[in-house]
Amino acid sequence: MVVKRRRSTYSVLVKNIEKRLGAVVKSLRQAAGMTQEKLAQLMTAEGHPTRQNTVAKLEGGLRPTPVAEFGALARIFNLTVPEFADAVFAGENNEASKRAMTDELRGLYASMDELRTNLGYLQDMMSEVRNALMEREMRAALLEAHLGTTEVDGKKYEPPRAAELDGFVKAMLASSRGAIDGKHSEEA
Repeated sequence: MVVKRRRSTYSVLVKNIEKRLGAVVKSLRQAAGMTQEKLAQLMTAEGHPTRQNTVAKLEGGLRPTPVAEFGALARIFNLTVPEFADAVFAGENNEASKRAMTDELRGLYASMDELRTNLGYLQDMMSEVRNALMEREMRAALLEAHLGTTEVDGKKYEPPRAAELDGFVKAMLASSRGAIDGKHSEEA
C-alpha cells in the first residue's frame, strides 16, 4: 500500500516564496536589460559560481536560493536587502517592485519607439520599391509596344504588375503594425 504524503503548509509557503523571488529576479533582470548569462556572470563575480541554467531555474521558482545569494542579488540590482525582501515578500505594492516595473515600462516605450521608427523606414523603402517597379513596368510596356512582343530570347515574360503587389504590401504593413501595437504576441 502506497501512502501519499500531504505537502505541509510550510513547504507550500516556501515554494510560493521561491516563485515570487524568481518572478522578481526576472523582472529586475529584464528591466536592467540583462541576460540570464550576464546575471550568472555577476553572481559568479559576487562569489557565487552560477551558470545561465541556474538563473533560469531560479527565475522559474525551481531552485531554492541561499541567504548569501539573496544578498548578492540585492547588490547586483542596486537594492538594499530589505528593499529586495520587500519586493519578494510584499508583492507588487512596494518601491522596489514599482521601480523595476517603471524601468521595464521605460524600456518597453523605448523599444516601441524604435520599432515605430523602423516601421517608418520600411514603409518609405516599400514606397520607393513600388515606385521603381512601376517605372520599370512603364518602360517595359513602352519597349513591348515598340517591339510588338513580350518575348525575349524566346521566353514570354508576364511579371506581376505593381497593382497586384499592393494587396501583399498592405497586408505585410498591417501585420507589422499589429505586431508593434501588441496585437500579435511574441518572450521572453
